[in-house]
Amino acid sequence: MKIIFFIIIYILASSILFSKAEIAVYPSGGYSNETEFYAGALAYLRYRPAHFDRLTSKNIFYISTIYSQKKQFNFLFQPTIYFQDGLYRSFSELQYKKWPSEFYGIGMNSNRDISEKYTSEEIKLKSDLTRIVSDNWKLAFCYEFVNHQLVKLEDNKLLASGNIPGSQNSSTSGAGLKVTLNSSNSESYPTKGSIYSLQIMNYSKHIGSDYKFSSITLDLRKYFEIDNQNILAVQSYFSSINGDVPFHQLNYMNDNMRAITSNLFIDQNVYVFRMEDRFFHWNDGFKKRLGLVIFAELGEVASEIAKFNLEQFQFNYGLGFRYSFFLDDRMNARLDIGFGEVKASISMATGEVF
Repeated sequence: MKIIFFIIIYILASSILFSKAEIAVYPSGGYSNETEFYAGALAYLRYRPAHFDRLTSKNIFYISTIYSQKKQFNFLFQPTIYFQDGLYRSFSELQYKKWPSEFYGIGMNSNRDISEKYTSEEIKLKSDLTRIVSDNWKLAFCYEFVNHQLVKLEDNKLLASGNIPGSQNSSTSGAGLKVTLNSSNSESYPTKGSIYSLQIMNYSKHIGSDYKFSSITLDLRKYFEIDNQNILAVQSYFSSINGDVPFHQLNYMNDNMRAITSNLFIDQNVYVFRMEDRFFHWNDGFKKRLGLVIFAELGEVASEIAKFNLEQFQFNYGLGFRYSFFLDDRMNARLDIGFGEVKASISMATGEVF
């Protein structure tokens, strides 16, 4: 890990020395059933190289760390770098996670009162290389590698039996393509237009995976500018995974809903529909950095598409607070409070959820 930290520090230092950089650092924290109280820090560094056109997006380096009351630790580093005046974009994600958690089984019939505790240690590397094909169309080559180690299990439980895929130490390696039609007017805070994307991934032993499976993800987002201060955002999200899938690579409903017990609802297929009304009401002084969000979310997981059932859909709602640390394009810190299957979930992060 020392060499990784050295590389990150070198990149960030070089960015500051050789360009005019914008930097934002702030604490993060929240509460959830899985973590109880957690705290950490987030940092953004972004810049546009001097030789780039002013219309080219800025390079971004994002770092976050959190540590929870349950001794869970997560480190995340995400650099986004543009080449040839924005014709190519490289997005990477490096994550280290040591995470005591709970396994409730698979499917919508999981019971939060029946679970088994386990601790995993995970290293994840994701990399997307995107090329602009035309004004709105983009094509990306995607790669993901995950090394997942189970360092602590409960005896005589499901995971300890070794019968569930992923319950033994393993690695997964997958590659694929992502096609995006983007007519929105901003990468960080769209106020109008749409973003439609389709991603297909294949995990195979030929590229170093211990499991063979594939996934398809359809993500449809639409933004409506009600007025200069009020934006309605809508998302329809579907993902399907097929094959010999380790449990930690299944679709987790809590990844896309803000008031669901972590790990409670997982399966091969997931569908989520979300709406947000976003307000930046004030126009003067410090207050113009402050915003509010009201959101509603509906979702379900299923082993097969035909088994989605309206009666089993989970409904979440809540409100959020926003603080813009970069005003020109509304790069926001967010604090969300969600209600639903969980009575109240508080989370703090950066950027909009969709």
